[in-house]
Amino acid sequence: WDIRSAADTGNLVKNGEFDSGIANWKPWNSATSTAPTTTQENGNNILRLLGVNDSVQQTIKGLQPNTTYTLEVYGKVESNGYVTAGVKDYGGPDKETKIARLNSNTEYAKASITIRTGPTTKEATIYLMKGAGTGAVFADDVQFKDSTPEGERPEVMAATEALAALFTAQTSVSTTHLTPVTKDNGAIKMTTTDADIATAAEKVAAVPANLKVKATLEAELARATA
Repeated sequence: WDIRSAADTGNLVKNGEFDSGIANWKPWNSATSTAPTTTQENGNNILRLLGVNDSVQQTIKGLQPNTTYTLEVYGKVESNGYVTAGVKDYGGPDKETKIARLNSNTEYAKASITIRTGPTTKEATIYLMKGAGTGAVFADDVQFKDSTPEGERPEVMAATEALAALFTAQTSVSTTHLTPVTKDNGAIKMTTTDADIATAAEKVAAVPANLKVKATLEAELARATA
């Protein structure tokens, strides 16, 4: 099973598959242990941590405040012990999860952590660390993505509010979609102006095309101009 088969669209981690060694990662090791490095597996590089508390970390910049992000990583353990994956410095308490050995030393397990950035936070630091135990631990395919539900994204909320202001009955938005008003109970307001419609059109255009809710927003905008 190829753990790299999943699409990495939207991944904010640089060199998350360690194909460039540990470039973009800041390594740490004790004076008596082996520095973090990579090793070959099936023609690809994977991260190898040997000494207890050996680790690598990467600070991800350009994040949005009050936004949900998810860290995902695959890890495996050579004999015993565990891989620790964590997120810190994001405007909330440090979060960690552990990957222990499964049925064999060749079997990968997936771990994930979801965090929400603080009101002024624009960066976070992710890290991978070897816990107690003998033998090496390995990690690969590290991803950190915006996982905010569509209905909670600022662009969607702004577009929904602008569209709702055009009609006599309000539209509503859930975490995944906008619910249109019915035809007879959602007529355009007499006070709606071309400027109001232009503002709504601008807000709808700002919603990323890859969001499913955009089609519904565009349909509501079309109804306002019909």
